Amino acid sequence: MGDNDKTDAGKEKVGAAAILFGGAALFSVLVANAGVASRYLLLISLPSVEEILRYLFIWLIFICAALSYREGSLIGITMLADALKNRPIPKRILAAAQDLAVLAFSLYSVRTGWDMAATQFEFGETAVVLAINMGWVTLGVLVGYVLMAYFSLRNLFRDVFDPDGAIAARATRSVRGLFSRN
Repeated sequence: MGDNDKTDAGKEKVGAAAILFGGAALFSVLVANAGVASRYLLLISLPSVEEILRYLFIWLIFICAALSYREGSLIGITMLADALKNRPIPKRILAAAQDLAVLAFSLYSVRTGWDMAATQFEFGETAVVLAINMGWVTLGVLVGYVLMAYFSLRNLFRDVFDPDGAIAARATRSVRGLFSRN
């Protein structure tokens, strides 16, 4: 498997996520514009617009942060990693430590988010205007951190056991062989 195959497969994954979350971002722009138009053209304030945007942004921010982490494009301080670029073993140890830190934080946040969502569902806490259960909003945070935990485990496996991508390449070839038309 060449570098282009890995890049193309990544583009397919990012493409589907980009379409989904790009559509959600476009929807949020349309909702925001509807709110502005109603306020300044019709002189009517729509309080539901603010709640819709706030809850949509919660879902978008946490899930897109996890997807950014998956792609390695989440913001980070790379000073130490850059200093170790010519020393592969210490660099792998640093990457594994980073993955473990993200995993620990993500699991803690999953536990906290689960408790919060469960409490909101149990006691029926609802949004002021939309009257939806706030547990549905909190699930956006929970889903984002579950994804982050999964991606950190995947990265940890890669950093410790498969730094050159050989195992992943073999697995990809095997899976592609199952679905080839030959």
